[in-house]
Amino acid sequence: MTLSLIYDFTGNVNVTKVIPAAELVTEQWFLDAINYPETIDLFLLIGHNPVRDSTFTLVHDTIRKARPEIPIQIFGGHTHIRDLVVYDDMSVGLESGMLESGFSRCRSNNFARPLL
Repeated sequence: MTLSLIYDFTGNVNVTKVIPAAELVTEQWFLDAINYPETIDLFLLIGHNPVRDSTFTLVHDTIRKARPEIPIQIFGGHTHIRDLVVYDDMSVGLESGMLESGFSRCRSNNFARPLL
């Protein structure tokens, strides 16, 4: 099961609605989804959030409380750093960093340094 999240953003335009994570985890559709009676192999959370100390933590904890036996994989981004968080023995969050932080070199004012 895949869920897409954004941090508790308040600068959205009036044709969109951002539901804060604290509200999201109490909504009936969310509770019905995570307690879906058919087999769920994995919860995949994707979003424009840091993987550390963010709305992902609350959503992860809510899913984990309801479904302790199902792995949770989180892919996030927002802080422009590479990060890896192990939430528990069945849950990992990965944040990819900036566009070039994994495969390239940074060049500025004739200075080059590897980023790997």
